[in-house]
Amino acid sequence: MQVNGKIVVVTGGANGIGRALCEAFHRAGLPDTALVLTGKRYGWNGGMISPANMDGVIQAGHVNDAELRALYEQALALTFPSRYEGFGLPPVEAMTCGCPVIISDQPALVEVAGGAALQCGPDDVDALAGLMRRVHDDAPLRTKMIDAGRARAAKFTWRATARILLDLCLSFSTGNEVERASIKTAHVSSARP
Repeated sequence: MQVNGKIVVVTGGANGIGRALCEAFHRAGLPDTALVLTGKRYGWNGGMISPANMDGVIQAGHVNDAELRALYEQALALTFPSRYEGFGLPPVEAMTCGCPVIISDQPALVEVAGGAALQCGPDDVDALAGLMRRVHDDAPLRTKMIDAGRARAAKFTWRATARILLDLCLSFSTGNEVERASIKTAHVSSARP
């Protein structure tokens, strides 16, 4: 997908915040900027957005991995003010691609972002518009967010995830310490980086 100019991206239905996000985008008044909405829309996540006041909003629908990566790499920011999340993979994906991130103050997102993202309430349209405007207007802030985001995303590797899972499993083991150590060594030495 090719998008001219700066873009702000939100993935999926962002759990029902489509209308508030579009309103924030319009209030921010970002010149030469489009809001690109990706992912399927279902009734439970807000459905399709009303065609009213859709200037500058692109409903891309489902995009493949390569298209999503390209959007993140071109984006002014990922704007992801979700109302609920179990983990928050899109912000990590965006940070990995060097894309500044704006999230809601939803606990899972705050934990995942670890201070590398700007945040506001998911329904605070004025605050979200202000954050979009800030990221748009402040190049040094964007650079700082890109660096912080990449550093934060680097902590979320498959190896680190496997280590956490293995340690958790071992903590519930009823075997003795020698058995735990041998299992731990065997798994770690066979793990891929």
